[in-house]
Amino acid sequence: MGYIIRVNHSYLSRAAEKAKKYVAFNSAKMKALDIKIAFMHSTGWKGTDASAFADQWKDASSKYSVNGRLNTAMRNYANCIAVAANKYKRAQADAINRSRRLR
Repeated sequence: MGYIIRVNHSYLSRAAEKAKKYVAFNSAKMKALDIKIAFMHSTGWKGTDASAFADQWKDASSKYSVNGRLNTAMRNYANCIAVAANKYKRAQADAINRSRRLR
């Protein structure tokens, strides 16, 4: 006799959606900060502090920064969870259809 695996695929789908929403939220916040920092530079913030801050910000907002890698990882995580949720959903639907044919 095999093992019974119970998976509520709706929980997995919700987790994937939350991860995708987090990535979208984080990306929107970073873009808003980019705009604010560009505005600060356009209004006359000059000098060594301004250029040092701009360089640090470019590093912090690149796709290779911790934030960029986190967004990539969260996007991949969300995709994996969504794939797993769909596979479990299809497997459960197939099992139900097979059991109905047994009658």
